[in-house]
Amino acid sequence: MPALPPHRPTAPPRPTVLLRPTALELALLCPTALELERRATPASSPLPRRRRLLGRRATGDGRRLEVGRVSEPLGGGCVDDAGPARGVVPGADALIGGGGGVTGDGAADVVVVVGGGRGGGWEDAVVVGGRGEEQDGVVVVGEGPGDRKLGKEDGCVDGVREGSVNRGVPMATERTMRALLLMSPTTTTDAGSGEKPAAHAVFFPFPAQGHVTAALHLAKLLYIRGGVRVTFVHSDRNRRRLLRSRGPAALAGAPGFCFASVPDGLPPLSGEGDDDSHDPPQVMVALLSSLEASVPHLKKLLDDAAASGAPATCVVSDIESVLRAAAEVGVPAVAFWTPSACGLMASLQCQQLIDKGFVPLKGMNATVIDWVPGMPADMRLRDFVSFIRTTDPDDAMLRRVLGLMDSVRNAASAVVLNTFDELEGEVVAAMSTVLPPIYTVGPVPLLAEQVVAGGPLELDTVVANMTKEDDGCLAWLQSKRPRSVVYANFGSIAMLTSQQMQEFAWGLASSGHEFLMVIRKDQATGARGATPEFVEETKERGYITSWCPQEAVLRHEAIGVFLTHCGWNSMLESICSGVPMLCWPFGADQQTNCRFACTEWRVGVEISSDVKRGEVETLVRDVMGGEKGMELRRRAVEWKERAAAASQPGGSSWVNLDSVVNEVFYPCKGSLRPRFAGLRPASALAP
Repeated sequence: MPALPPHRPTAPPRPTVLLRPTALELALLCPTALELERRATPASSPLPRRRRLLGRRATGDGRRLEVGRVSEPLGGGCVDDAGPARGVVPGADALIGGGGGVTGDGAADVVVVVGGGRGGGWEDAVVVGGRGEEQDGVVVVGEGPGDRKLGKEDGCVDGVREGSVNRGVPMATERTMRALLLMSPTTTTDAGSGEKPAAHAVFFPFPAQGHVTAALHLAKLLYIRGGVRVTFVHSDRNRRRLLRSRGPAALAGAPGFCFASVPDGLPPLSGEGDDDSHDPPQVMVALLSSLEASVPHLKKLLDDAAASGAPATCVVSDIESVLRAAAEVGVPAVAFWTPSACGLMASLQCQQLIDKGFVPLKGMNATVIDWVPGMPADMRLRDFVSFIRTTDPDDAMLRRVLGLMDSVRNAASAVVLNTFDELEGEVVAAMSTVLPPIYTVGPVPLLAEQVVAGGPLELDTVVANMTKEDDGCLAWLQSKRPRSVVYANFGSIAMLTSQQMQEFAWGLASSGHEFLMVIRKDQATGARGATPEFVEETKERGYITSWCPQEAVLRHEAIGVFLTHCGWNSMLESICSGVPMLCWPFGADQQTNCRFACTEWRVGVEISSDVKRGEVETLVRDVMGGEKGMELRRRAVEWKERAAAASQPGGSSWVNLDSVVNEVFYPCKGSLRPRFAGLRPASALAP
């Protein structure tokens, strides 16, 4: 394999922007603080000043957090309205009872309460407040010898460390105080000339379920972790789907996080059924044709944002025409690649495969392609993306992929990947020589769990799943033994022939194992996916549904193996859950994902494209009960632990997310620095 260039994504970021720690991070840093009030509504909110101080409350012991809402501060004078505080983080009883529990003088940039406030005034309170005209100044009030300090960072830290609450119990260490001081999203310029507005990212993902889901996770991460204002753009069709399946709350947003939609020219949804709630191929073709028509509407949205005083500072997309449109109007573009890194590398080879005469295909699926950096030396043509499987040199899908790859190379200022260094670092390192700066921030659902739990309650109802889910399958799983159930789901796009569906179904039935099988109403061509005979035969050991909450299913201890089409979101969810896979790739990057899962990561076994029920039966039995299955499960658990480590504070993806904020949304020179000189980003403070 060719020598690879060095890869730098896990290097700690330079401290160029304030980053807010999450509730989990604060709990790790300060396990004695049992109640933490999350950050306030941004100052630009039209809500009354007093209401801005209300947000989320996380209660826990440093190991487990419960999240709820604080409705109103209790007691007279608890919140002094002298100035609009930008952040409030109370400790045990800071906003309950008493006078003077929180105070601010002028336009306080940070108000951090680390102590009590119960029972009248300062006796049990430790309060930090920054005055608007004294950017580096803080006031600490507490019981200890350092109960009143005014000055820069050292005085602040000393005061809180020496202050106490509940009659002598220390409330904060230096590390805790440094983290708390990073709460404010507001930053100053190096020249000290005042505040710089928050970055504004306009997200417009490809309007298919997997792309939208991953993009929404990233949008929440940037909003909560980096203080980035977000406008998330849906196609009209997806907006209607979300309203039908989830209701208005799915698009309600939060202060500084809003939704928009653009016309796509697709017909209205049909009736109340779910037949059109997925992305079957005929809809995908229409979607591809409609994207170009959406561009003028997106440009108008960008113009309107600029006219409103909140101009877009970045467009985040994986659509060729959108990336190019951003460049045309002078807005930097970020390519968020939602499939795998290996799939991106395989797609980048399409032009070379054409130039070398391999495409259009001439029946050489087993031909070894050994010249791609970062990829196995024994990669076969059949392991590359399905877009090369054409005999037409002017194939429309192939041309679209070539155009998208060109826009990723030349129209984007950065590339963000939904993967993690430990899983695909070699491929990412190889691509770093031909692409703009690359940042790996995956698995984004796992990273979002660490970060988004500390965000506004309004974001809890903001979801991307456009299909009604059957939660009854979770209750069914509760009665099953650990690792006893086969879970089968071929995603929201794949279409199987009636024969293929029957081979899979009867193969599962013949294995003797219990199974949970997802069969979309539009999934099988020519007939319904599950025949009445099959349903009757397997009703005692099978559960068949049209859609399910997949992340929750894969995390359930009853699941022993996942029969999957190898879509990247599904594969990442399986890896994060430590579940081995039976792989039957359908198209796009799924052949490449399958190859890596089965031979590089060794967490899966491939099922032949010409599926037969006997093969399905044998493989299910091997993975569920044989030595091969034990080895696959061991490897899957190892990758689960690595994915979790990458997503924890200080892990590779956590650090890379901070780098995205610092280097992409708040780029360096003369722009942003931490308000308190010398402080590191919050991720660097994690133990």
